[in-house]
Amino acid sequence: MPNDDTHQTFLAHFGELKKRVLVSVAVLFVIGVVAWIYADPILAILIEPLKNAMMDLGGTDRLIMTSLTEGFVTRMRVALFTAFFVSLPFILYQIWAFMAPGLYKKERSILTPLLIASPIMFVLGACFVYYLVIPNAWAFFLGFQSSSMETALKVQSEVRLGAYLDLIMSFLFAFGVVFQWPILLILLGKVGVVSVASLQKMRRIVIVLSFVLAAFLTPPDIISQLALALPMIVFYEIAIVILRLMKTDKTS
Repeated sequence: MPNDDTHQTFLAHFGELKKRVLVSVAVLFVIGVVAWIYADPILAILIEPLKNAMMDLGGTDRLIMTSLTEGFVTRMRVALFTAFFVSLPFILYQIWAFMAPGLYKKERSILTPLLIASPIMFVLGACFVYYLVIPNAWAFFLGFQSSSMETALKVQSEVRLGAYLDLIMSFLFAFGVVFQWPILLILLGKVGVVSVASLQKMRRIVIVLSFVLAAFLTPPDIISQLALALPMIVFYEIAIVILRLMKTDKTS
């Protein structure tokens, strides 16, 4: 039977966890409500790359809804996506604040910079895909439209709002996650799960897996796949260099 001290310690930890979960949920809810109110301007930001591509290459210059509920569902998804995106740093801080008292000083010194870097890298990944990848991807897809002179009847892209939101949100999330790749590798290296030597041996496997993963996470066009696979490979090499420098500093 556990003694009273152990039971009280468990209750204290559970109470702390419950408090931080409730605070995180409350922050998500508040940001979600604000995002619901401003869903139209947020949606306008998401639609902007498609608008620009249609202005350059032609198109129907509109998005369509094919069901009565699609507008409501879209607004809800925009609010939830925005709430998660904006509150991510706060949620990571709550996780860190719960774990920190039980960690040694050395462990805290390892995790602190990585937790700070994580939301920054996620935002960088989202910005990378929004400003560099998506404009080229949308131009590629719209390039398959044709005029009546080419195909007897004009062929234009009639984009459904829900499908477009699925596509651009999957892009933003996939690249945000991929930009966490070096952080994960550095963390695994610091705790001894991997080493510089083992990462170097796995280089060819990682290159192949990067392209396989890119094929699953992006639409079937070479631009999107290269744009996802190449950063993964580059980040892998950067993580190797950083771990090597950390090892050198430690031994010097």
